[in-house]
Amino acid sequence: LLLARTTQRRPRADRSAAMSREALDACALERWYPYLRRHTLKTRFVQLSPVALSYLSEDGVTLPPKAEVSSMSTVSLRTSKACGNDSLAGHEQVAALVDELDEAISALGGAVFPKLRWSAPRDATWATAGSAKCLSAGDVLLLLKSSEIVLHELESQEDSETVSVAIGLRKWCSMRPCNDFRCFCAAGRVVGISQRDLGKSYSFLLDEDYRDRLLQTILSAFEHAILPSHAPPVQLERFVVDVYVTTEAKRVVVVDFSPWGEAAATDPLLFTWPELDGLAAGASAASELDLEHLRVVGETEQSGTILRNPFSEFRAPLETQLLQNGVSGVSFMDFMKMCKAGGYSDTESGEEEAEGQAGGEDADASAKQRIIKAATAILLTPDPFEKARLSSVVYGAWEDDQLQCTPGPLSEAFEAIGEQALQEPPVAPARPSAPDTDPDALRSKFRKIKLGNRKGLLHSIAHAESYAIDLMWDLIARFGSGMVVEGEEGARRLPIEFFNDFAEAAAEEARHFLAWCGRLEAIGAPYGSLPTHDGLWESAAQTADDLAARLVIVHCIHEARGLDTFQSTREKLQRCQDDESIRVLEQNVEEEVQHVRKGVSWLHWLADTRGMDARELFDRALTERFVGGLKPPFNLELRDRTRMPRSWYLKE
Repeated sequence: LLLARTTQRRPRADRSAAMSREALDACALERWYPYLRRHTLKTRFVQLSPVALSYLSEDGVTLPPKAEVSSMSTVSLRTSKACGNDSLAGHEQVAALVDELDEAISALGGAVFPKLRWSAPRDATWATAGSAKCLSAGDVLLLLKSSEIVLHELESQEDSETVSVAIGLRKWCSMRPCNDFRCFCAAGRVVGISQRDLGKSYSFLLDEDYRDRLLQTILSAFEHAILPSHAPPVQLERFVVDVYVTTEAKRVVVVDFSPWGEAAATDPLLFTWPELDGLAAGASAASELDLEHLRVVGETEQSGTILRNPFSEFRAPLETQLLQNGVSGVSFMDFMKMCKAGGYSDTESGEEEAEGQAGGEDADASAKQRIIKAATAILLTPDPFEKARLSSVVYGAWEDDQLQCTPGPLSEAFEAIGEQALQEPPVAPARPSAPDTDPDALRSKFRKIKLGNRKGLLHSIAHAESYAIDLMWDLIARFGSGMVVEGEEGARRLPIEFFNDFAEAAAEEARHFLAWCGRLEAIGAPYGSLPTHDGLWESAAQTADDLAARLVIVHCIHEARGLDTFQSTREKLQRCQDDESIRVLEQNVEEEVQHVRKGVSWLHWLADTRGMDARELFDRALTERFVGGLKPPFNLELRDRTRMPRSWYLKE
């Protein structure tokens, strides 16, 4: 496909003429980046020669011969050789640009997203499978040349002889839209904060306690990092800054700056510019921002309404997107081959229609089936190290919306396991065979070694993490397919966020397992060298028929008990003077808190859907599925961070 930009372009306001040139220049990426490099994404700049600038501005998407496009691309492209000599793609200066881009991408870890002085090609991600992630110079050029937003900026630079244009390559990292915020600043104060993703309401953002913590984190970053940087945009009387707030509102990453006002074409999001101008006029060094001016999309008029994606008009045909995702088992390339051979028939399958009958139409059904199949494959992988590796690979592909069952990272695993075995989760996960198969004997040896030395302690922790990987994937494979939750408002399927949460948890458990294995190698006791048992799986087997019971027993009880032992484990390692193991323990504990919190959160979701109280589900599972009752000591500090009510486990 030869892609050309639209020749009839919509007229755009010349924002540089309608606003201060000083403000516009101050917000250019290369101007503010040196001042805030410690608080933003690592970036490298590649200068554009006049020829390269002309090449990016010319119509059509013709790539230089040396520019390879990664497999993420959804289109096939012509090279300069195929298109004749009517393109600058074959010019030596463009070839040099390709080399510089590839070198910079390699220096930034192999994955970047591109940006010019002000603009990013957000309208062109349809050409790269819905993501701005670029793995090669070809990906970068494809995005830039497919973008009308970028073209508008390039055209504004054509008559300028003093301004040099550079491509900023920013180190890629997966950012969740729910954590993106836009801050409106005036008189050295933040006067308003808005959620940037207006296409979705996130329940955790509606929690007042979380929003208060979020507000304090952003204001602290502004006071201690952004304002003291003396970056050019910060010197302006009014400016806008986009930030990314990491999980649990711990850290703020500066993403971009924009000029203030409607004339700058900066989107006020959940505010209006007259409203923001009024807030700015009343701002002073003594004024403080309250939660009323931190706005998120919600169910009430005050907290905003869901709006359409502003880039929804910049998309490939729906059929192309569906084929890219392999709908009905037909990939885009297979579809093109079938069309060429005259063998494609546009017939509808009744399977998709049937899938939406129970619990309403499930728009994410295809993605869910892919992650369920991947989860089953990991459960059937006996090698614990391969299990951990696949967990990381699968979650990375899932998070980037690039998870394909085949071809992909799981192709060999699928082939080895067999398609039939992948149709349903196993009763128990595949594990390495143990020389001693007597469970009681294994437990006896396990206890003696665990109590006897540091090697046994670290080995037991690593073994627990290995089974935790299986527990997370089993939750997805066992309960994710076909489960419909009956409630007062009708039947509901598990939402896509359920799969997101526990795929993430599985990848984190995999990282924990490998970290502990590294410690075992360092002290001469590699994982598998000491006896283990499968007692950790018994809780999963006992709750295989009930999602609520699984969440209670595994997450709210067993994983929470792991938090209770944090301090005693740390003290044991201190007595061994094992500082490196303490570091691993402390790095992992925050993610373990989040795993318990996920269990608590989804237990509340189940209860709300069924019109019940979460405490009722907790008590029922505790009575019917857990022997011995809950006993102290409890680590109240860590447990409180999971948002599990103390009344669930503390006796009055």
